[in-house]
Formats: sequence, C-alpha cells, structure tokens
Amino acid sequence: MAASSRKRQLSQDLVICDQCGQPVDKCVLHDDNSDYLEEAIALSDSRLTKFFEGQQCEESLELNITNYCLYDENGHFISIDSGLIESDKAVYMKGYLKPLTDLEDDLSQSVPARDIGPIEQWWISGFDGGERVLIGVQSSICCYNLLTPHLKYKAICESLEFKITLTKYIIEWIESSPQSTCSQLLHNLTVKCPNLELSRLYQSLPFIVDQILSYDEAGTSSDLKILETPCIRQLIETASQGSLKLRSAISKKAGPSRNIIRRGARKGMNRDSYATCTELVATFFEKQFKGALNTTQDASKSKSIYKQLGSRGYGKAKINLMATKIIWTSKAKHKDPFSKRIYYESTRINGIELYLGDFVTLARNKRSEHEDNTGIGRLIGLFETHDGQKFAHIDFLCFSESTILEETGSPDFVYLIQECDDILLYKVIDKVDVDFCCDFSTNGQCDYHCDRIYSKEFGWFRCFSEETRNLLEAKSCIGCYLQEKKRKKTEIQLYGHYMDTDSRSYFTEVKIGRKTFKENTFALIYPESVNLPDILSKQSELSENNEQTYDESLYPERYRKRFTEFTKGSLNDANKTYSIVKIKKIFRNIFDTDDDCQLEVQLLYRPHNCLETFDLLLEVPLDEVYLTKDERVINCTALREPCKVYYLNNPQSRPDHKLLPNRYFMTYCFNHYTKKFTQIEPNDTLEFPPSESSSNTHSPLKTLDLFSGCGGLAAGFKESRVSETLWAIEKEPSAAKSFSFNFPSAIVYNEDANHMLKRLLEGEQFTSSNQPLPQKGEVEMILGGPPCQGFSGMNRFSNRLYSVFKNSLLVTFLSYVDYYRPKVVIFENVRNFVQFEKCKILKLTLSCLLTMNYQVNYGILQAGSFGVPQSRRRTFIIATDQTIKLPKLPKPLHCFSNRACQLDIVIGNKRSKSIYHANKYGYFRSYTVADAINDLPDTVGYALDYACSYGPVKTFYQKLMRANDFDDGQVGLHVVPAMSLLNQTRIERIPCIPGADWRDLPNIKLTLSDGTVVEKLEYLYDDVKNGKSSNGSLRGVCSCASGETCSKQISRPENTLIPWGLVHTANRNYQWSGLFGRLQWDGFFITTITKTVPSSKQGSVLHPSANRVLSIRESARSQGFPDKYHFFGSMAEIKVQIGNAVPIPLARTIGLQVLKSLSNHNTNPGL
Repeated sequence: MAASSRKRQLSQDLVICDQCGQPVDKCVLHDDNSDYLEEAIALSDSRLTKFFEGQQCEESLELNITNYCLYDENGHFISIDSGLIESDKAVYMKGYLKPLTDLEDDLSQSVPARDIGPIEQWWISGFDGGERVLIGVQSSICCYNLLTPHLKYKAICESLEFKITLTKYIIEWIESSPQSTCSQLLHNLTVKCPNLELSRLYQSLPFIVDQILSYDEAGTSSDLKILETPCIRQLIETASQGSLKLRSAISKKAGPSRNIIRRGARKGMNRDSYATCTELVATFFEKQFKGALNTTQDASKSKSIYKQLGSRGYGKAKINLMATKIIWTSKAKHKDPFSKRIYYESTRINGIELYLGDFVTLARNKRSEHEDNTGIGRLIGLFETHDGQKFAHIDFLCFSESTILEETGSPDFVYLIQECDDILLYKVIDKVDVDFCCDFSTNGQCDYHCDRIYSKEFGWFRCFSEETRNLLEAKSCIGCYLQEKKRKKTEIQLYGHYMDTDSRSYFTEVKIGRKTFKENTFALIYPESVNLPDILSKQSELSENNEQTYDESLYPERYRKRFTEFTKGSLNDANKTYSIVKIKKIFRNIFDTDDDCQLEVQLLYRPHNCLETFDLLLEVPLDEVYLTKDERVINCTALREPCKVYYLNNPQSRPDHKLLPNRYFMTYCFNHYTKKFTQIEPNDTLEFPPSESSSNTHSPLKTLDLFSGCGGLAAGFKESRVSETLWAIEKEPSAAKSFSFNFPSAIVYNEDANHMLKRLLEGEQFTSSNQPLPQKGEVEMILGGPPCQGFSGMNRFSNRLYSVFKNSLLVTFLSYVDYYRPKVVIFENVRNFVQFEKCKILKLTLSCLLTMNYQVNYGILQAGSFGVPQSRRRTFIIATDQTIKLPKLPKPLHCFSNRACQLDIVIGNKRSKSIYHANKYGYFRSYTVADAINDLPDTVGYALDYACSYGPVKTFYQKLMRANDFDDGQVGLHVVPAMSLLNQTRIERIPCIPGADWRDLPNIKLTLSDGTVVEKLEYLYDDVKNGKSSNGSLRGVCSCASGETCSKQISRPENTLIPWGLVHTANRNYQWSGLFGRLQWDGFFITTITKTVPSSKQGSVLHPSANRVLSIRESARSQGFPDKYHFFGSMAEIKVQIGNAVPIPLARTIGLQVLKSLSNHNTNPGL
C-alpha cells in the first residue's frame, strides 16, 4: 500500500493528516514489518487451510485476529469508531490470523497478515449475558473477530472497549430490570465498574445511544425497546442538558442506524432477519437453529423430532433366539420335488400366530450407531427344508434410522427397500402392524406406517406406483419381482427371423430389455467396441508431453510442476463419447443362443474421429456426424440405445440449435482412407428432420422463485418449458432489478423473504409496497437456492451466528414449501451442503419434505456434464407430490473430467451413488473455453459502459450465446477490474501454455511504470525436501526450508516478481497449483465465483492468451448466460450475481426431467 503524501496545511505550525484528521506530529505510525503477508496469500496459509483442504473456495472466511491494529492510507493508527469507515475512507488492518477455535494470544501458529482491507464494515455483538463483547470487521474476502490489540495500539482501543463494555452492562441490566430507575442503573454500573466517573459516562453516552438504537432495531416488534424505558430516558435527559452532540444522536431515533453496524446486535449480527417458519418446519430445525427462528407456534407445545428419537424401543434381539419354539399351524401346502422344500401357510413362534402377509421384526447385526439391531419385513413364504430347518421368505422393509435419514427420521415410518431373502424362523422376534394406506386416523392401532419405497443404492424416496400397490394387495414378494425385472433389463431376444444360411440365422430386430434395435436404424454403441481415431485423445497426449528443457536459473520454481498430478482446468482425463452406427444386419450363429447375437454395422464418424486439428473441431456442431463405408461386426452387448440421424441438405435447414441426447445430423460422407468429405446425395432412405414443434402438452407450472438472484435457475426452467415464473423474491436490489428486466411478466418482490412469509402466515394479501402476494393453491412449483455462505467451502468456520442466520434461510425455504404445498419443489445449493454439520442439515431437509408427504430425490450434479464449459458441482433436491412421478436425475449429456465427477454422497456407512456410475460416457464432447469465448476480443474495458465489437461466430456454443436478434455487432460487459502494477506485471509474465501459473514466472529484476523496483528473489537456504537444482543452486527462501527456525522476519523481501510467500509455503500447499493460472483454450473454466483474484486459492482466472483476468462477459458465458441477458448494478454486484447463479443449461436439463415426469402424470409406472 503506497502512502498518500497529501496533507492539509492549517497553519505554519500545524499539519493535519488528510485521512484521519489528526495532527501529523501526533499520529502514530504502524510498523510495516516485512514478515507480514498480503491478505489473500495469508488466507491460503496451510495453518488455516488445513481445516478445509480439498474443498471448493467460493465465499468468504471468518477468522480471529490478534495482535492487531487499524490504520489509514498514510499508515496512521485510527480507532474503529473514528468515522472513517462510515465515510468510505480506506482503512486497513494488520495482525496475526487464527482459526475461530483458537482464542489464545500465542502467535507461534498464527499467520501474520498486513494491509487487510479496505475494511468495509464493523460490528459489535455479545449482548446476551456472556463474559465479553465481540468486535468484528469485514474486508471484501474475509470477516475477522478482534481479540487482543497490538501493544502500541492498545491505548487507542481502551476508549472503545470502555464504551462497548458500558453499552453491554446497560443493555443487560435493562433487559433484566426494565422498570428500574436511573439511580438503580447507575448503582449497578458502579458495582460493575468501581472506578466509573459520571462525566466519562456522559461523554460516552452518544456512542451508547447509537448502539442501543441499532440493538432496538434488530429486535422484533414484541421485543422490549430499551431506548424507551424510563431509566434510559431519564439518563439521556440528564446528560443532554448541556450536550448538543448527544441531542443530535438522540434525534436519529426515527431514522436508520449506521450502515456499518450489522443490524442484529441482539443476537450477534444485524443485517439478517429472523427466519420465519411454520410449525412443522420448526419441529425439525428448532434445535439446529436455536435463536435464529421466529416461529408461529407456542414454544411450550413444540414437539422436537429429537425428543422422539430412540423412543421406539424395539431392540429385543438379546433374547435367547436358539431357544425359540416353532411349530407349523397349517397343513403342508405343497412340496417342491426339486428342492424338497415343504411349504406352509402359518406358524406359531413362542405362542405368536403368524400367517403369510404378516409383518414381523427380525434379529440382525447392528451396522451403525444410528441403527437398532432389529429388522422388519413381511412374511411371503414359510417352508421347511429336507434337513428339518424352518425358514421364512421375507420381503424386507427398513426403519427410518436404517436409511440416509438416520436419527432425523420419524420412528413411526418404515420403507420398502425391494430386497428379500430366506431367513431362519428363530430370528423372528415379534409380530407388528404396518399400515400401507397411511391413514393416520388409525394412529395408535398400527405400529408403523409405510407409503414409500427407499432406494439403498441412490437414496431416493418414492411413493408406491399402481404396480407396487397391486403386488402388496396380492401379498407377492416385491424383492423377487424386482430381481426378475432387473434380469429382464439385460435379457436379449431376437425377433423377425427371415433367413438362414449354412452358419447364420438373420433377424429384423433385437430387443435388449425395453430397448429395440432394428435393421437400417441407427444406434449408439460403447466406444471401445470399435476404437476409432480421436483427435481429443491426441490433444490430451500433446498437452501431457509438452515438457521442455528450460533454464532453471531463470525459472527456479518450474520444477515444482512435476509434483502436481494434474493440471487445473484440463480435460485430459475426460471420458469418451458414444460411437454411432447404422445397423445393417442382425444375426447369430446357427448353434448359438440369442445372447450371442451379433450385428453388421456401418460406422458414422463424429467430428473428433475425422478432423485433424482442435481449431477445425470447434467450427463443427457437436451433433454433426459423417457417413462412412467403414463396416464392422460387433457383439450386441456393445449397443447402448437407439438414436435418430437426420439428413440436412444445408445447415440452415436445421430445425433448432438444441443438443438432444439421441438426435444427430449428417450432410457429408467421409472417406476414412482418403480423409476427404463429399456431399451426401439425397435418396429415399434418408430421413429428414421434423420441423420444430413442442411435444409438451402440459401448461407451464406457475412458479415462485425464492432467493432468485439474477434468474439463472428460472431461465433454465423457462427454456425447458416446464414452468413460468410468476413470482420471485430477491432481497438484493441490483439482482432483483436484473431478474425483473429479464422476466417482465413476473412480480419481483425486492424484500426480505422472512418478512413476506410472516405476512402470508398472518393472512395478508399484499406486501408493504402493495404488491399482491400469491395465495395458497396458486403456486404449483417452488424453485430456490437459499444463500449458501454458511454451507460454502470457502466459509470454513460456519458456527458463528451470521452463518446460522444465513443457513436458517433453508428453514425459510422449507416453510414456503409447507405453506403453499406446490406440486414440484426444486432446491439447489453448493456441494458442501450435503456434508454440512456431518450431513445433519441434508437429513433434516429430507425428513421435513417427507413429512410434508413429498417424494424426494437428491444428488450432486456436475454442470460441465450438462452444457457449460465449467466445473461447478451443485447439490439438487427434487421433490414432487404423489400425483407426479418422481423425476430421475438427468444423465450426463457431455463428456467431462472424470476427476470432477466423483460425486457419491456418503452418510454414515451409507453411500448414495451418483448418476455417473451408470453413465461413464457422454453423448457429446465437452464444451471448452474456446467454445465459449474465442470470438471475444482480447482488449477489454474498465467501466461498465464500455462496448466493443464481436469477432466472427466460430463455434456452436457461441451461436447459442449470440442467438436471435441480439447480435448487433457490439458486446457489453467485456470489462475487468484494474490490477495493481505488480500483479499486472506478473500476469504479463505468465506464458500462454497449458497449465501455466506462478511457477512459470521468471526470476528477474525490473522497474514498474511508477518507478517501483522489483527485485530478484534470492534463494539463500537449502531446501531439505526438494534438494538443489540441476546446476547446484539452492531452492529455499527461508531457514525453515532447511528444517531450522523460520526466519521470515529477516528473509522476506518486499517486492519480487515470484511471490516470496508462495515459495515459502508451497511445499505444504500442493505447490499452490493454479495460482496466477492461465486457462486452456481446450480446457474448462474453474468454478466461476464472485471475485476474479489471481492470487486466491481459486486463482486460475487468467485469459488463455491475453494478459488479464476474465471479463464479466466471459464469466457470464461460462455460466451459460446468453449475451442478451441483462445485468444491473455495479461491477462487483454483477460479478456476485453471475457467480451465485445456477448455470442456465444445467437448470434447463433438470427442467426437462420434470417435464418428462409431468407426461407420466398420475401414472407413476414401475417400482
């Protein structure tokens, strides 16, 4: 931070600092010690990151800071309440950073940081009877709780701490004794502060009144207004008789409080409102979010789900099972001549009569701490073997705690799990009653209720289909039925026999499960069955083998790349696309079975099978294929699914620009010998594409979008034609304005969702601004992604109250669902949502939705698999009522990095498989950075009104982004924030090669344009881990590299091209792979976040060939926002809107899955 030299001369003898307003000769300068790190680098130190290694970095941290001080641009110490922050003056901080759990003053494991800021806001909290008041500040990337000040700064803090302490004592006294007098208050203060002088109290009263105002405004209408109590009014009146300053402070009562204080001091923070929730939702979440909920129920009548846990008491397996007495009570029904089993219809076990169709509890091994050692199932068969052992065939159910719900599930519910087995009858414990109709009027007459099937493999809960109900009524075994159904899915049957030769029989079609493949039709096959050439694989090999010799003295950090297993943003590990064939003949050998069926096929090449360069590949639509004369014989097990291939006589005859998984187009033939293309001659065998028409026979669902942001989720669902967003709630004005512009038919409520819900619960029909509220029965779908700061990977320390308030917006979301009970609910959040609080929040959410009688499916989806060139993993929960078939999660449309698609969810000892297990290949190649942005110019602007000319459209993705009438030759928002000269110079020195990052910076001395000299980084220490370079040079920049005590206080230089802090800590931070990282043209964007900072942990934000970070327009394209989509607000606000949005193509794909379910409305076929 360069110090300002501007001073204001008041007289010949007195110079006043233009920043803090203090006499310069009285200002105290902070020590700018060289061992302090820049804020972004300090936040990435392993002493902090060890709490969250391997997770995504998307939002702000919260840390403690000790030995701290605050200072202005000139380096002068200033008090936090000096008014500089409120007046937007630059205020910075330095100190030692510690995790929230560390409250000690020990600095040995702390991380020194300087120039933290500028500070954006500050707050005080802790008026709850605790021992101390907390003070906190916030920069643009982190929140800090202040612990112990620096010794030189302590005197400046004493006055503020005194005033805050007085405020705490006064508030707590009034809350405990609201009718007390002023004299009683003063007596209490003198007891708490024996040396308190009345004059000092009166001097501090303006500050105290300001905080009480904030505190009162943070409360609800029913809370005590401390400023209006007799005692405070009398104290103010006495003190204000001679104080104009105090009178001014009191006059602010009717107006808003300082915007730098977070409203909500009553509970710790003050910008976030209490979560309004319904009684049902409060039942589940009141313990998790205690103190953050504003429920509509009487607390004394609350029945927390936690109070019910463990109350069932069905663990009876300790009895002596081997001594069980079993007799048959019916005659033998029949004897199987093969197995020699004798079947019966009833039995008596320890005096308990059991018949076929009865439900029983069973002894079993305990598999987790949440499970009992008791199972449950239905008697389907009773039999005795030839050796006299008595068995029961059991169709199993499971208790709630045996599902992913674990301890949060209702003890009154059991679930079908589609499993069965033969068990020894002595393991039967007792007979129980299970109600399959879920008629709660029989409560007390049935032991358990069951109305859903639970998938142990994928974790979903689904209502019974008509088929399931018929099986239950017939007392048939659902487990056996399902096993037979699974067998039929892989069963191969040949039909239409029409010819025999000496060795072969020919057929017109083959059926594999439900899929039918016919002669002269097209099909997708697994790529390994034909092994075609692939330019994408060659491109990956080229990227991996680009190791070149280099001058180690010039590039001393490049050796670290050999420790990195993969390159961020690389598609080198992407899976392959399906191959496409035309089926010519279907046959089997005379003496073979149908399982040995084979096919003569004609291959169709995809662009990456025949084009020679990546640049040529970009120009071709992803669904274009080429007819060849390459013919093969393949086994029928290579078949994946049928597909359609349409003939296009020219590209303009294409019906639309959508990519559909089973639809492809061909215009040319490709000769795989000569490598030449020729136009296909039209003939009667070619099928022309149908004109575009919507097959959707359902009216769009009337949708409410909660926490809508700028509208990414709503836009995707609109494109799928499954919904029409008529109402949206968004608290941030700029995002609300963006949504309103792009959805002109929607009513956008720019206010707090909690306040609106409270109005709804109170029966009101209009908002405070007189907008009509949607009423019960009007809302058919609810979309929403509650703000994810508390769940996000970057906000590691989520237990502070701010995160509790943010996370409690999940409760608000569920309360809207409970109030409206829409047909469909779509919930979206960050990947870490599923692991938050040891998965408890996910489990509570699912339990709450199930209690509302919804079916539920959930999982983590990778946006890169669904039409954006970006790695973005998001949690989705899909819930539907019983009239709609529960949608499946969509199959991946595009190939993507395998490493970024490891998305199983583990809860306790249960693993819910992701969709990627059964879908290892893609229908289309991955979109890349080049697909998205290589038509945008390298030159950018630095102000929002900047516009520039497009380049020519080069890719299919760009046609989607520049669709319809918006392409007028000008592109907006192609702007970036200004960089510091040193960082800009570093960016300019990062080479334009795949995987380039800070490790490719040269170690040179140079002079910046402002005259600042950037020195070479000196390597003066032996590095015991990495040894010496090939020319014998040292590699350590600090004595700690040699295993000695860290000497960073004396060894750290101020300005070097290679950041000293990165070298110093690289060995314990995965070599800081990706910091100052360039994207690859043939790779993908790393997760698009709200800030593009090259020195952050997610630092791969440099343009592939231009010396700058990504522009706003480029970030928007990475999220699938078309160029015609309008954003409002400042540059920072727009980046937040884009970074927080759901990618539109991902949302569209989920919308299409819901649309499929609506077409099966009320049928819900299959188990």
